[in-house]
Amino acid sequence: MPFGYWEIYFFCGGIVGIVVDAITGGWNDLEPSSINISLVTAYNENYEEILYTIYTMRDEEGQLRQWKVPMLKN
Repeated sequence: MPFGYWEIYFFCGGIVGIVVDAITGGWNDLEPSSINISLVTAYNENYEEILYTIYTMRDEEGQLRQWKVPMLKN
């Protein structure tokens, strides 16, 4: 029986991820400890609706950082 896509995804994302986390100690310390995500609606000069995702988290120095990412509509 040939491998399907779910077997490849399971191997790459599951087993490899567990091994990497075990070697690096990543499963003992989750960083960042919290991330806030907001969905915001804005309007441009033509009154067209634009959706943004705003990610908020603290960096290594404890400073609050935000990233604004526009979302695409289908």
